[in-house]
Amino acid sequence: MKKFLLLFILQFFICNSFALQNELDSLFNSLKKTKEDSGRVNILNDITWEYWQNSIHDSARFFGKEALKIARKINYLRGTAIALRYLGMSYREQSVNDSALLFLKNSQKIFETTGQQNQVAILNRDIGKIYFSQGDFKTAGELYLKAIKILENTTDKGSLANCYNDLADILTQKNDFESALGYFKKSISLKEEVGEGDYTGGALSGIGAIY
Repeated sequence: MKKFLLLFILQFFICNSFALQNELDSLFNSLKKTKEDSGRVNILNDITWEYWQNSIHDSARFFGKEALKIARKINYLRGTAIALRYLGMSYREQSVNDSALLFLKNSQKIFETTGQQNQVAILNRDIGKIYFSQGDFKTAGELYLKAIKILENTTDKGSLANCYNDLADILTQKNDFESALGYFKKSISLKEEVGEGDYTGGALSGIGAIY
């Protein structure tokens, strides 16, 4: 049984590695064909995202900083904001919280000026997760509620579901189990509604921990 499990895990990582390499190969091929313009910034941000998703943070930050440099040079606000967010997320994952907050807040400021409220809300959640990790549940909760208020007036139900789940985690920490259950269930319902039923593990685990 143990051998089968080890083989399964090994196969999983090999498949993920091949998928990542194929995606990166495609992005780097596209990068060779682009000039120093918004298209190049977009590709560099996509490369940053791929490395971030796979926890390869040195590479993520290298390409994120390159995207940021070009975006600022050509005054490409959206590209600048995305690069700042991805850099902040990378620093957050490694608990370099001061740098993470700086990049995320600067990203949010740009999205506020460009009127992209959906991204402002998502960044409230990103920033809230840092405060949550530090045990500052009050600030984290306030940020999640701000995000929810915005997202409830958009069509981004997936992000709204994530915020419901995060708020439920805080309510669980405060022993407000009844409210927490309500938000966990809201999160699951929305995830299923948008076809992301496979991503309800966090909410289901939260409900299990309460019971």
